[in-house]
Amino acid sequence: MATNRDPKLPVTRVFQRGIEAFKAQDFVRAIQCFDQAFQALSNEPIALKINILDSRAAAKEKINDLKGSLSDAKKAIDLASDSPKGYIRAARLFNKINKLPASIKMFELAIVRLNASPRKNPSLIETLRAELQQVRLREQTRMAAGENSRASSKTMFNLSGMMPYEIFIAIVSLLDTPTRFRCMSVCSSWRQTILNTPKLWNTLSLNSYNHQKVLTKARYWLDRLGPEQQLHTLNISVSPIWPPCTTHKILAFLADALSKKSSPKARLRSFSFLHRGASFGLGETQKTFSDVIAFAYLNRANLNNLELQVPASIACPMTLPCFLADFPFLIGLKLQGERGQHLFFRRSEDFYRNRDPPLMPSHSELGPLNRNSSSTSYQSELLPAGYSTNQQAWNPQIETLFLQCVSFIPTEEGPTTLPSLRSISLISTAIIAISADSTETNSAIQHVPGIDFTHLPKLESLDLCQVADGQEKWEPVWRSFERLPTLRRLRFEGLPHFIPHFLDLANVPADWSPQDYVDRPHRIEMESIIPELEFISLSCLDSMMSYRFLAVFGYQFTKLDSLSVAGLVLEPAMEKLFISALQHLPSLVNINLSNTHARPEVIEAIKSDRLQHLELVNCTRVTFRSLERLASPNLRLLDITGCHLISTREMIEWLARRVKSLVWRESQHLQGRSVRRLFLD
Repeated sequence: MATNRDPKLPVTRVFQRGIEAFKAQDFVRAIQCFDQAFQALSNEPIALKINILDSRAAAKEKINDLKGSLSDAKKAIDLASDSPKGYIRAARLFNKINKLPASIKMFELAIVRLNASPRKNPSLIETLRAELQQVRLREQTRMAAGENSRASSKTMFNLSGMMPYEIFIAIVSLLDTPTRFRCMSVCSSWRQTILNTPKLWNTLSLNSYNHQKVLTKARYWLDRLGPEQQLHTLNISVSPIWPPCTTHKILAFLADALSKKSSPKARLRSFSFLHRGASFGLGETQKTFSDVIAFAYLNRANLNNLELQVPASIACPMTLPCFLADFPFLIGLKLQGERGQHLFFRRSEDFYRNRDPPLMPSHSELGPLNRNSSSTSYQSELLPAGYSTNQQAWNPQIETLFLQCVSFIPTEEGPTTLPSLRSISLISTAIIAISADSTETNSAIQHVPGIDFTHLPKLESLDLCQVADGQEKWEPVWRSFERLPTLRRLRFEGLPHFIPHFLDLANVPADWSPQDYVDRPHRIEMESIIPELEFISLSCLDSMMSYRFLAVFGYQFTKLDSLSVAGLVLEPAMEKLFISALQHLPSLVNINLSNTHARPEVIEAIKSDRLQHLELVNCTRVTFRSLERLASPNLRLLDITGCHLISTREMIEWLARRVKSLVWRESQHLQGRSVRRLFLD
């Protein structure tokens, strides 16, 4: 803030203080002093006014206030048009902002004023002439470049203009929204092409922190669509700072806008809602989740992909077959919750107020499907043409199923058959069926998986993690496990029944050793059961049984390229098993041995010709010498976090030079050492 000048203090004294502040590089203070001095001017000489203005212009230039500096230079010229100071300052400022013609004119006027002055300054004149020459050269170079550009534009083809419309639209469709808007600023033809192509606007992503901008964007987006066009994909990512009512307003607006489309092809195909955390309570979160479910049910007759992610576990008051029947055309389903509080999968009736309910009643509204019930004929009348009751019940179209922290009501009709399933991930999820044999009177209830894992002819990825209620009773299921000819990724965590089943099938005795497999052929060959397996991850299982499984069947996984045994501690009795497995496995691309306490002998058994990613987190026995052979330019990532035997600067720098990316951090459990972390790329 500027301070008031003492009226008894001479103007020259204030001006001198500004000069001292300028020399001390306190430019803000200098400007304040120059302002005070200029405001106090009355009958002082013009030369002093010019000096104050020029000094203030110099100070403003130092703080990059070029507009203010030019203004002071102009005032100096207006006060004394025969003084060269204002012209010199303006010339250099115009040169700085690339206004070269104006800079040339100011330099010429300044030199004329200096030559006309009775006290000539030859050195200053020569300096200004040299600067003028440099500015003229810059202007000539720029003019020549402009002429060449105009000439080339007349002779060369405009490749972007000659690009076929289909290729241009295909390229723009791959861009994210900000980049697409930047393309609209390139030229008017690009802008009109993008604006007038409705299929570029059929995907809407709402993820702004400003909740007001989200609704504005939604309105703008829908205005771009024609009457026969519709959103095919809607992605909403809730920001923690959104007010609780924001999601309801967005969904209500979209529901009303989408309902006005008359074309049967103009329907929402994919809906994604991500709500990772909120600053309000569970009650508001449940209300928002119910609105989301109601919106999904409004579009369920055409949805192919549904993704819902909320910050609590999801309790679904229906069976899995009923859920899939409510969304008969789903190809991909992802329900992701978190451990802790529960959210109920139920629709908000308030959301349907003043709005038409779904055209097709949900399967949950009709009650459980009974094939022998007379209501089946009534239900079939409510389905789309060409869609049978069995199809509605079992939904054979679904290909991707991801469920985390989700619970369904047990079904009494046995496991659900999903023959088109390609990827399934069940993490802390309870999908249970009651065996048909256990429904008889005086019979013990037998729980089996709610999904039939024994008949999945197209399955490519199987991910079962963290035991949920009832899954510990699934052991009989693996006894009937059949061939999975297309399975490529296999991950088990906390499900102990899979491995013992195959060890029993292979007739592996309890005292089996790696040298015995030659004399004791296996009755069941893994390569005939999982012939395409490329990735296997075993975690939270019995370590001895897991390493025995790899040692027995490792040589039969001919296409395996990724292996993770993170957390399966390698005790001395297991090292021979794992070393034998590594010797018989094909050359691996990705290996994760984190928290296994692997020793150098295990590292030396790893094949290096295809290795690209190696994770050895908290493998405290690994030595630098055992890694020397594996460190090569082909190794893209080496994570040795917690490997305290590799801690000297020379070792770290040597590894960093050999591999593409190195992650290293000293273990936090080592006493007397400071925690350091390096990312060397």
